[in-house]
Amino acid sequence: MRTGNAMNARSVLLTPSRIILYCVLGMLLLLAGVQPAPASPQALAAIMAAADAAMTPPQPFTDDPLTAGLSAIKAVHVSELRARIDTLRARRGLAAFTYTSPSITAGTSVILAADVIEMRTALSQVYTAAGLTPPSYATSPAIGVAIVVADIAGLRSAVVAIE
Repeated sequence: MRTGNAMNARSVLLTPSRIILYCVLGMLLLLAGVQPAPASPQALAAIMAAADAAMTPPQPFTDDPLTAGLSAIKAVHVSELRARIDTLRARRGLAAFTYTSPSITAGTSVILAADVIEMRTALSQVYTAAGLTPPSYATSPAIGVAIVVADIAGLRSAVVAIE
């Protein structure tokens, strides 16, 4: 079924999962003591957009799955992880993580153990904010030691597990 209003020309497809999500969000607000107030069409559209964004599955990672001995670790792998970690941080009310090397550029940046360690720290904070035990990893990258495919694959798995 479709619904809309005169103030907002955009029609929204109300699927069962959207209806359930909107009801759950409303119940959580009531349990938190938030008093409902008449919402403008713009506010309702913003709420529905936020709910839709929460229900949209993330894009698959580039070169997934990575294969040890065959896959090269690329700047895009780190950039995608950082973006998804920051999205998770925002959902938990955490600020975007400040990385030592904020931009990773294909062909010029060297991906270091420090980059992996920082992403693990940023993601660990998400798990803690969610009341979950932070993930453990099969590798232990160390300063001065080359990172391996398993470092990136482990982070990917931990991100997907909490999304």
